[in-house]
Amino acid sequence: MNNTRTLAEAHADFDVLMSRVTRSRERIAITDQGLVAAVLINPLDLADLEDALAVAEYQLSKERGTLKPAIPHDEVRRLLGLR
Repeated sequence: MNNTRTLAEAHADFDVLMSRVTRSRERIAITDQGLVAAVLINPLDLADLEDALAVAEYQLSKERGTLKPAIPHDEVRRLLGLR
């Protein structure tokens, strides 16, 4: 973790911490009684992590042979009312 703040410190400096996360994509851990309770993270970093997780889960399902059947394009169009 790049940076750690106690809950009291994070509360007192929340606007500054948010600005740092937004501008520099810094991750800031917030601790409560010595344990990490939360992490401030830029939404773009979160999206990247979620994408990487989805790809890893897909690859694992593919390797295990447990992929769910795909929905045909025509069915997706019908469901979306694009037909």
